[in-house]
Amino acid sequence: MQFIIDFFNFKRYEQNYTQDQLTNGLCYQTFLSKIENGESYPDKLLVDTILSRLDVEDDYFEHYLSREEADVELLRINTLEKIVCGDMVQAKKLFAEYVSRSDQTNNINEQYCECIRLEIESISSNLQDDYKQAITKTVPNFREKPLNMMALSNVEVYLIYKYCYIANDTKLGFELLDYLQKRDELTNVKLNCFTKLVCFLAEIFIEKLEYKKLLDLCEFLIETKRKRSDLFHLTTILAIRNDIVDKFGITDKCEDMKHWYEGLLNIYEEFGINPNNDKVLLLQTVSGQNFYVLGEVIKSRRTMLSLSNPKLSDGICEVNTISLVQNKHTKMKIANATKILERLNLTSDVYSDNIKITDMKLYKMCQELTDLTQKKKFEEAVQLLEFIKSKLNLTIKVNRQYVEHKELVLNMHNPKIKQGKLSIEQYIERLKEVLEITLPIKGILKAKTHHFTKKEVILISLLIWEYSRIERFEEMQVWQDILDKYYSSEDMKKIHFIMYGFYALNKASILGNINKFNESNGLAYDLILKTSYREDYRDLAGMLYNIPWNFKQQIENTYGALREEEIQIYLKFVKFIGILAYLFEDNGILELSKSDIKQYKRG
Repeated sequence: MQFIIDFFNFKRYEQNYTQDQLTNGLCYQTFLSKIENGESYPDKLLVDTILSRLDVEDDYFEHYLSREEADVELLRINTLEKIVCGDMVQAKKLFAEYVSRSDQTNNINEQYCECIRLEIESISSNLQDDYKQAITKTVPNFREKPLNMMALSNVEVYLIYKYCYIANDTKLGFELLDYLQKRDELTNVKLNCFTKLVCFLAEIFIEKLEYKKLLDLCEFLIETKRKRSDLFHLTTILAIRNDIVDKFGITDKCEDMKHWYEGLLNIYEEFGINPNNDKVLLLQTVSGQNFYVLGEVIKSRRTMLSLSNPKLSDGICEVNTISLVQNKHTKMKIANATKILERLNLTSDVYSDNIKITDMKLYKMCQELTDLTQKKKFEEAVQLLEFIKSKLNLTIKVNRQYVEHKELVLNMHNPKIKQGKLSIEQYIERLKEVLEITLPIKGILKAKTHHFTKKEVILISLLIWEYSRIERFEEMQVWQDILDKYYSSEDMKKIHFIMYGFYALNKASILGNINKFNESNGLAYDLILKTSYREDYRDLAGMLYNIPWNFKQQIENTYGALREEEIQIYLKFVKFIGILAYLFEDNGILELSKSDIKQYKRG
């Protein structure tokens, strides 16, 4: 539990906030005392708001909640999804239940509720005052202090943007724009509010003849969105940018930008994507960090590890406490919960399931290692991993699993490693060994319910993929059935979409490879829809590529080759996807697109 306090302090010092700035309008001292005394879990909305003020993305941590708390969280998420879908009747029904079951004495929850209510009941005699009232729930000094003296959460930034827009307050709009520009990091929500502000203020920049400032803002947003695979109003920003360069005859990158703009519009039309849905921004804003139900986690992990209730509780708490948490979903002391989680081969931190880190410098290094691996800077990654390995406590199983998985990835993907390169069969065996550091495979296969960490889901997904490559389909199916069951509920897919998406995209590709084209397309389209709700398009090029590839493969399997008109249809889609892959620097899909175009043009 000390980790979350250290993390807050680390991020606060990094961003030069005082404790008063970070906690203004929030009951932070109560939060600290609950953690330090090990009495009970601090409020999730409070933790999420502090993380949001520190510009931490909403998929970074994992809370462990009671069943009742989880149900209330789901009510809010489902309300937001109904708003995005335009089903206001069902949204109002779910929202009424959420209000009745959530804590209405909590000022953060009151603000969340006002944020949703203003969207559902958008007809008001004085929306401007309504938004101001919602803002001041947690920002009591709104309009009294400059925004640059504050730490603002996603919800607070969103509400201030909406206030600017409704009140046509361009002065405050420029102040909020300045606040966001000065952030070293921006959450996706804050980036998208930044985007909407530039769209809102564009005419003012033009009236003032401040074309250079507007152009710089557009180019900053375009480059940032490219790095983040963020499509939210990217075409709108490209259109503003293209209008400016046309007016002044600027040629630098001009054709590229126009090509991207046209390519994106074609993709949206052909695949039915709408990344400019402003209601999705509301869903992003009010969603919060991910979560699990503590009792369900304990029960499934205990079963997989063959731990009886007495053995699990030994030296920590009464046996009856474990039974109550598992079956009645009651809460337990946070100090006891951390010890139980550690015994279940988890990090023992109720906010993180990935790696047990006690040193914030080490935390930064682990982030850097992930970045180096993604950028294929393997030599630097190997050196950094060796240093991290020397600093981590490798008697903690999640830490050892983390290190051994990273070593395995670098062995398989570093092109400079020739000697000692594993065959696929050897790679599969090593993946199983790394998985077994935290969970016995026999226990996983026998269990009726499961709880996996992010790392364990990655390892199982890789096993499924590698089994498919060497056509060991029976073994592949065993593991696929486990993850299919794990992600069988729509709620699980929503709450943990990034990990589900990683697995499901692999599955869609495998289905295409084994000629189950309709199933592959159905899964790909479902992923695209879920992606649009989250505005998380990092794997969109891969999802889209499945569809034309299945089209081509199905025709080739049936008729032997594509006819000329079919080649043109295929190339049209592949070119669109190639533009997206280039835009988002998805080099794997980009190379596939180039190869396809080269093959059929040669033919």
